[in-house]
Amino acid sequence: MKRLLIITPHLSTGGAPQVTANKVKLMCNDFEVKVVEHAFVAWKFVVQRNRIIETIGENNFLSLGENKTQELISIINDWRPDIISMEEFPEMFMSEDMADWVYRPERSYTIIETTHDSSFNPKKKKYMPDRFVFVSPYNSLKYNHLNIPYDIIEYPVDNKIQNKLEFRNKLGLEPDYKHIVIIGLFTPRKNQKYAFELCHKLSDYKIKFHFLGNQADNFADYWKPLMEWKEANPKLNNCVIWGERSYTESFLNAADLFLFPSKGDRGNKELNPIVIKEALEYQELPK
Repeated sequence: MKRLLIITPHLSTGGAPQVTANKVKLMCNDFEVKVVEHAFVAWKFVVQRNRIIETIGENNFLSLGENKTQELISIINDWRPDIISMEEFPEMFMSEDMADWVYRPERSYTIIETTHDSSFNPKKKKYMPDRFVFVSPYNSLKYNHLNIPYDIIEYPVDNKIQNKLEFRNKLGLEPDYKHIVIIGLFTPRKNQKYAFELCHKLSDYKIKFHFLGNQADNFADYWKPLMEWKEANPKLNNCVIWGERSYTESFLNAADLFLFPSKGDRGNKELNPIVIKEALEYQELPK
């Protein structure tokens, strides 16, 4: 059985780690799989990280420490993978020393590379893989001038039946209210502020807005003022902050509406948001 080494920038909860978690689960049937986490961000937001460890076992999961380059070199030399799957462009998270060694011409393994970013400048692409696997057709258009073979594998959308009453009971949601679900890390790009403004305008109606997603310290300048506004204003009592949850599908099941308020201005666009794909699985759920 061939050996697959998956290298990911981080596994703090989000869309890219969700793709990696699904990839690990699928590839375990055909490969020996190890996962290397370049940087461990925080203990708070580890839903996909825990799923990956549960799938492959702790012995096959490695998180790099302070001497990242030498640690990765040792892992590759000792384990000798046949394929390395780069879960993001090395230019976006690796040091030059590390990337120079991983992409050296005399390497014995195949490198397959993807990206989950929409804003990287193609002119800055220095390290070339043997093949790209893009999560969106947009990136195939953006990088086809590099003349690297590529495939497009999008996150799957499986049809599911929504069971609104059952999951409202499980979550303790009021049956006589309309429930709107917003999922995503609290950041300016995800634009929860817009949803808060809707909450304020609709405070007289039997509507509740449910916010799922972590509030990371590096974005505190964005979400702390929202929390202070909510605490000081009774008109925002219809905002329900759930934090990070591993069972987001329960909220999609219970919802009357899925709201995706992310920004789309130039240089600030989502690439292929997984949460939209997850909401699309419930065809009867308005979006």
